[in-house]
Amino acid sequence: MENINLMQAKEKVNYLVIWCTNMCNLRCTYCYAKDNLGNEDMDLDTAKKAIDILEDRGTLVLAGGEPLLNFQLVKDICSYIKSQSRDIKVSIQTNGTLIDENMAWEIKNLSIGVGVSLDGKIKVNNLCRSKGREAMEGILNLKNQGVQVNLNAVITKNNIEKLHELVDLAYYMENVNAIGLDLLRSNDLSLRVNETQVYQGIREMWNRVEKLSSLTGRKVLIREIEDAKRRIDTSYKACNYCYASKGQAAVITPKGDMYLCGSLVGKEEYYLGNINTSYALKALKDIEFDECKNCSYCEMCRKVCPSRAILNSRDGILSKEECALRKVCFSIAEENRD
Repeated sequence: MENINLMQAKEKVNYLVIWCTNMCNLRCTYCYAKDNLGNEDMDLDTAKKAIDILEDRGTLVLAGGEPLLNFQLVKDICSYIKSQSRDIKVSIQTNGTLIDENMAWEIKNLSIGVGVSLDGKIKVNNLCRSKGREAMEGILNLKNQGVQVNLNAVITKNNIEKLHELVDLAYYMENVNAIGLDLLRSNDLSLRVNETQVYQGIREMWNRVEKLSSLTGRKVLIREIEDAKRRIDTSYKACNYCYASKGQAAVITPKGDMYLCGSLVGKEEYYLGNINTSYALKALKDIEFDECKNCSYCEMCRKVCPSRAILNSRDGILSKEECALRKVCFSIAEENRD
């Protein structure tokens, strides 16, 4: 574990991601996990050991692969947490394509948060992901059961000019609380956006939210803008980008292998051990840049994503598009303080 990007951490985590399976029914072109897909499901014993390292009042995300391909484990995990009377916030991150009426009913009864990956309307979504119609049907099946969802979109050149259409879709489906935005974690230059596109795309997205919230009386939140609002309103001074940079996060694969971040699974230098044998928690060191020191948002900004910098081979180089995303969200937040 002699890596300059790592430092010692504590024995338990506040943020845990369990890969219920490494199987997936999609092959998204930008997927950072595609090299780790296979046909392995996590067993309940491994899942229990993973949950036992999570602090009370911590966050558990069930992911993969496509976690609903191992739906029995999802249900068993929820039962295990309930049997322990643990105060844990549980959510599932899914592509939504497998959610029929029966599964939607079961998800409702689990009382967990639901995040659905969707990059835009069907045609735009299918450029990188496929099965957009099935994903939308899954969301509507959840709606019929009274289940609210959050959408998560990966920003690429395919959807940056059409993010406002994702807002339209969110309002149309009526059970979308928020939209989260994730910049590309890939070396595929053909899909990357530039900072001007980010500024314009997020502005247009926000303008559509404002227009539709005025018309409907309901507001779909943009996760990154809401985060910026909280930081401004509380004069929050950022210390770390994420739980992984605090040494408070872990990702567990179906075999029980442990990594700092889902984006870094399979990279030997970020392997922490195995939950079934031995492991040592570590933290990713945040990356700091001289260019940030004169920025008015410097003390509140979360800096850049360490794992994205590693994946994009840009460790030590400021990501202009990530900086643009932070700045435009802070700017919008300042303009719309309550």
